[in-house]
Amino acid sequence: MQKTKVTAQKAEMTASETRVTGSEAEITANETKVTSNEVKMTGSEAKVTARKRETPADQNQIIAHEIDTAAVFIDMLDKNPARRAKIGKTGLSQVKLSEGKTLQAAALAAFVARQSAMAAEETGVSAAKKHEIGDRKNFTDFRVFLRQDIKEMGTRTALGLDGKLALDRQTFTTQARASYTEAKKPQWRALLDPEGYTVAVLDGLLADLDALDGLTSTAESAKIVARDATKDRNTSARALRTWVTWVNTRERRGSAPLALQIGGGLPLPVVEEA
Repeated sequence: MQKTKVTAQKAEMTASETRVTGSEAEITANETKVTSNEVKMTGSEAKVTARKRETPADQNQIIAHEIDTAAVFIDMLDKNPARRAKIGKTGLSQVKLSEGKTLQAAALAAFVARQSAMAAEETGVSAAKKHEIGDRKNFTDFRVFLRQDIKEMGTRTALGLDGKLALDRQTFTTQARASYTEAKKPQWRALLDPEGYTVAVLDGLLADLDALDGLTSTAESAKIVARDATKDRNTSARALRTWVTWVNTRERRGSAPLALQIGGGLPLPVVEEA
């Protein structure tokens, strides 16, 4: 009888261990589900990464690479009549080869023109910003200096000494020009000349604002030129890519595509407008 009880207790322990093992199995199953969710999340992240657009700098590098590769590609065709003969039913004609040379030269010229336009835009924007900083300092000094001595509210209002300084450039220049123009009037000479704000000084401050307007206009024009140059670059690059693709897809079997042979990998992904 005693031995039987012991055996029963062992049997109960085994059952308990079985239940524990079952729980562990459930935990493992839950962990598997979590892992599955993590895999799904990773897939989503991959899709997001795939949708990421190239930056303007990336686009520029892609196009530069295409133009350089195409030059080697065309030179190889030009010097290898046997390879030209394998393209299409009758071979690559001199007319079609000349077309490629023209497209590559045009793409290179458009690329260089765009680089110059971008540099001009950067220079113009920088010059306008630098000049604006100086004009804002001059106007701030004008207002702060005169507020120290002029306490009458009507005078302060007429000269534009109070209120917030405008943040955008156009409103700021309008605001400053109105103050300087008012300050030039004869009724303020006795008050402002001793403070150093003579008509000549005020004319100089107005001329600085005119110069800022000119620099701003130049910068805006440079932006337009750079934008148009970017479109021209992209159009020329697409035309060149189309030509290279046309040649590669018509080469008869027996040879690897020429563009791939020279490591260019043309055609590359479509470049978006910058």
